[in-house]
Amino acid sequence: MTPETTRQLESLISNRKAMLAELATWSEEALMFKPENAWNALQVVDHIINSEKGTLGYMMKKTKAPASELPSLEEASTVAAEKLNDALKSDSRWKAPAILPDPSDERSLSEHAAYWGGLQQKIQQFSEALDVSYKGKLIFKHPFAGRIDLGQTVAFLANHIEHHMHQIYRIKSDLPS
Repeated sequence: MTPETTRQLESLISNRKAMLAELATWSEEALMFKPENAWNALQVVDHIINSEKGTLGYMMKKTKAPASELPSLEEASTVAAEKLNDALKSDSRWKAPAILPDPSDERSLSEHAAYWGGLQQKIQQFSEALDVSYKGKLIFKHPFAGRIDLGQTVAFLANHIEHHMHQIYRIKSDLPS
């Protein structure tokens, strides 16, 4: 694993903790508050979890094949990943990819927090255990950016949380007084 991927994993975990710390200050009513035509805070967390779970599953499936059978990183992949990650740092709004299930608010924040922490631990373990032969191999296919490598994928996951923090703050600003 590269130092950059290690840094991105640290950012991923830090961003999760920051979002959960923010949401821990909200009442149950606030967590369930749903602005018009938008998700509530628990649905936002559920969406992120579903995205990370799907991403890990995809990477695990792709890396069952020998590294020699996977495409290698190219300039186009790098440009697409950079555009994706730059876009995710903004507060622009997009529809979630159709591949993801509609988010649910059936779990409590504490249930989400426990599951999410374990999921990110699995992402970290996968990243650390991945054989060096997969370095620079395109092991994930993002619905918008296309194929990206491990480092770009972990950066996407970290920036995805950052992107949804904007949404959390929009929800917070819409909460009834």
